[in-house]
Amino acid sequence: MIEPFLQKQLEPVARRIRRFRLWQRLTVCWGVAALLGLLLVGVERQTGWAPPWVLPLFFLGVALAARILWRQNAAWQPDYREIARRIESQKPELHALLLTAIEQRPDPVTGQFNFLQERVLQEAILESRRASWVETVPASRMRLAQVAHMASLAMLASLLFLLRAPSGPLAADPRRSQSQGGRTSVTVTPGDASVERGTPLALLARFEGPLPASVTLTLAPMGNTATAAEAVKRIPLAKSLADPVFATTLSEVTADFAYRVEYPGGATRDYRISVFEYPRLERADARITYPPYTRLPEKVIADTRRISAVEGSRVQFDFHLNKLVRRAALVARDRSELLLSVATNAALARLDAYLLTNSQTFELRLVDLDGRTNRTAPQFVFEALSNRRPEIHITSPRGDQRISPLEEVQFTSELWDDFGLLGYGLAYRLPGHPEQTVGVVTNSGPNEKRIFSHLLAVEAMKLEPGSLLSWYVWADDIGPDGNPRRTTSDMFFAEVRPLEEVFRKAEGAGGSEEQQQQQGGNESQKLLELQKQIITATFRLQKTPSAGKAGGPFATDADVVRQSQENASALVEGAKSKVEDPKSLAILDSVAKEMSKASDALSRAANMPSTEPLSPALDSEQAAYQGLLRLQAREFQVQKSKKGQSGQASSSQMQRQLNELEMQEEKDRYETQKQAQQQQNPQQKEQLQILDRLKELAQRQQDINQELKELQAALQAAQTDEEREELRRRLKRLREQEQQMLADLDEVKQRMDKSADPSSAAEARQQLEQTRSEMQKASEAMNKGQASQALAEGARAAQNLQEAKEDFRKKTANRFADDLRNLRSEARQMAQRQEQIGQQMENLAEPKRKTLADAEPKEEIARELAQQKSSLTNLLQQMRQISEASESSEPILSRHLYDTLRKTEQNKTESQLDVSAEMLRRGFNSQANTTTQQARNSIDDLKKGVERAAESILGDDTDALRQARRDLQALSDQAQREVAQATGEPQPGQQPGQGQQPGQGQQPGQGQQPGQG
Repeated sequence: MIEPFLQKQLEPVARRIRRFRLWQRLTVCWGVAALLGLLLVGVERQTGWAPPWVLPLFFLGVALAARILWRQNAAWQPDYREIARRIESQKPELHALLLTAIEQRPDPVTGQFNFLQERVLQEAILESRRASWVETVPASRMRLAQVAHMASLAMLASLLFLLRAPSGPLAADPRRSQSQGGRTSVTVTPGDASVERGTPLALLARFEGPLPASVTLTLAPMGNTATAAEAVKRIPLAKSLADPVFATTLSEVTADFAYRVEYPGGATRDYRISVFEYPRLERADARITYPPYTRLPEKVIADTRRISAVEGSRVQFDFHLNKLVRRAALVARDRSELLLSVATNAALARLDAYLLTNSQTFELRLVDLDGRTNRTAPQFVFEALSNRRPEIHITSPRGDQRISPLEEVQFTSELWDDFGLLGYGLAYRLPGHPEQTVGVVTNSGPNEKRIFSHLLAVEAMKLEPGSLLSWYVWADDIGPDGNPRRTTSDMFFAEVRPLEEVFRKAEGAGGSEEQQQQQGGNESQKLLELQKQIITATFRLQKTPSAGKAGGPFATDADVVRQSQENASALVEGAKSKVEDPKSLAILDSVAKEMSKASDALSRAANMPSTEPLSPALDSEQAAYQGLLRLQAREFQVQKSKKGQSGQASSSQMQRQLNELEMQEEKDRYETQKQAQQQQNPQQKEQLQILDRLKELAQRQQDINQELKELQAALQAAQTDEEREELRRRLKRLREQEQQMLADLDEVKQRMDKSADPSSAAEARQQLEQTRSEMQKASEAMNKGQASQALAEGARAAQNLQEAKEDFRKKTANRFADDLRNLRSEARQMAQRQEQIGQQMENLAEPKRKTLADAEPKEEIARELAQQKSSLTNLLQQMRQISEASESSEPILSRHLYDTLRKTEQNKTESQLDVSAEMLRRGFNSQANTTTQQARNSIDDLKKGVERAAESILGDDTDALRQARRDLQALSDQAQREVAQATGEPQPGQQPGQGQQPGQGQQPGQGQQPGQG
């Protein structure tokens, strides 16, 4: 036990701790009771649940808890050791004296303390007299505990006031009312509530007790008292069949209002409905500032969510919202954010001067002042377009040519650039001579096509047969860095052929001998083709934008070209062992030497890496190719092979000459079936998809216009406010459809901007810009309720969409032109051959005549019929594939071909040809003649059907005659220029770039042509 006097000194501290514990625990008790009371108040306000026993039970619970805490505190016995520790912690100068004194115990036998124990006790008592230990619990803490106790008690008292017994009939349930007699009570749902603006609202009144005969809902808008009194509405409520419930539905809540339920003998209190809105995007306007080199003015696009602009453009977006917001951001797919500047006095957020460097898709996230977020995040697509290189389309000459030393070559090209051309022209050279350039300096506008034409007089260059003229077309524009850049076409070749070339018909060459001759010719042609590919690859390597840069594919590509050149050199070395003619051997030695120089230069280019050695490599490669050309013979023995090709002359240029020769040769009439290749490449698929979208948009705009007509007539005939309100809602839905049309139109424009052939869609894009402006005006007119104005703008938009669709369709239809020309030509040839077969069948009655090949007329006709069947099968397959490919873009063409196919299959033309051949072999000439004439009529119908289908794209023969007339006029102009050149007179109609004089738009490097004295 503790020494009594020391215990007496510690008793004030223990009493102070007891009081502090009591106030602390009562504070917690009152606070918990207050929170429980607050929960009961909330339940009462939300549900109306407030039975009369709740308040007494709550009082009893609180009093019982306080009584228990009081008794527990009174029974609390202080722990003097703990008190001593608290005193020691605050007074470290005691050095554990008090704690040691408390722990002392008397001797159990004598009941006395020993000397040391008494000494410790006396010192502890002395210390208690020197200092007051009662401040172990500071007075400030005691006051704080008292204040907290009083505050929690006051909070509990206020909540008990709210929970007091109801003073009137409506106090228990704020949504419940009672009649004055107390026999009828009404529960109104939803009572006081908040709803989203524009949503419907159901109002219900549930009665308990006798049901009234009629119930009326009274509505009054919140705001000005006078205005609200005038706008009070009374709506009768409909009774449910099974339940004592009267109800009505408001189709749209647009503003705050108060309401109550009235019935005979009573009415409810006034309830309030408040409306709120989630943050929402109303419209977004874009402003694009293009880089200076584009020379494009600043562009403003109203109400758009898609933009396409060249890399380096600055984009400003103004987001018009329905309410003030606290935060707005564009969130990318990688969750990165672009914070928008938010106006404090307007419902506006802005994206300032965003630098467009890559394509991205964002979502607009909004947070309003109340913390609500937008329910749907609209998407914004930023498309960064690359600064395209100029497009070069060479119209003449097409590909490599074989020209005579006296020929004049007409070079014609179409050039286009997205931001305008600085210049364009032609560059040509001979091996061992400097490159010559003929150019035009221009300053064309964006998306503007230019035509370059130049007539090159080969005779004035005094070229010898076997010379090689290489050429390409170039165009200059401004690159993304703001500096001029040059783009070139592929390199093409013009081989100067001898003035005289002799083609002799080969007489009776055997199979093995023919194969040997063809093999020798094929080897020389393969070597020429390989060397040409090496020259082209070196040229492309030299013109590649990343050429000569370390770390790229340049070194690898240069090494591949070098290996190819070494392979060609090995072929030349192999050919030298087979040549005995000294002149040819000397040419081969020169070719091998030039190839070796080219290989060394390519090796240096790959090792450096650098494009500097590519120029001498290109010179050596062209000199080697020219040497190979001089080895070609001037006299050829040709023979028609079974495949219709001419032996000993397999190059495409020479083949055109052979095709003009008339060689009376019996040919094998049997042909293998070939597959028409009508597969759509990605560009064609993209064009068809764009065309389909344009058709869809045109049809949708027409549908909206039709609805606008009906809506306009209905608005004029409307007599009640309800009818007008319903029509205004319909007009609002039409505006939403028009806005979706705008978004879809922006998507189509964006796809056109990204297309692989933007020059063909340039005019369509301009039309769509005008269409978009008219659709925007129609949308704004609908928003203002001006149906007639919206209809006028919508009609213009629909017309422009139709025109844009038709123009784009005509451009995409050109891809079927070549196929249809071939198809029409084959159909006409087939009909002509069938007519000849029919005449031969009629002449079978005449005496038989043997041919040089000793073939019987019947067998020959049978073979021709078999060939006709094979050609017919081939032709039908091509027609089927063209019909399927043109179904969406050219429905008229597809329908004509399909009808012709169906009719041909119904006539069983292929079976007729089979039967005719079989009957003829078996000697039934009369029956064979009848079936042949039927097939002749079917093939003639086929030819007419193909011609009718081709006219939908190519036009009729009159159009072809007009084109022939234009060609003749061009030839006449060319003849006049030649005469003027020979006489020294000015050339009539000379165009820029045609035979320009020095100083007129010529580029550096233009001068005397190689070969001139």
